Amino acid sequence: MPIWIGPCEADAITIELQEMPPQRPLTHDLLKSMIRELGGKVVHILIRDLRNDVYYARIVIDVAGRQ
Repeated sequence: MPIWIGPCEADAITIELQEMPPQRPLTHDLLKSMIRELGGKVVHILIRDLRNDVYYARIVIDVAGRQ
């Protein structure tokens, strides 16, 4: 399944690959920090729908044995 990315997503990937700290936390960085602080681990991501070029997904997280 192809995944389309826009300029903002491309910039976020470039920043990560070049190990450059962003000027401010990006949305995915905040979510990653929140999962880490909860002691969680991403089990899997299920893409449920694609509407108007937007992916809708469910992120399944394990925290202390509970999903």
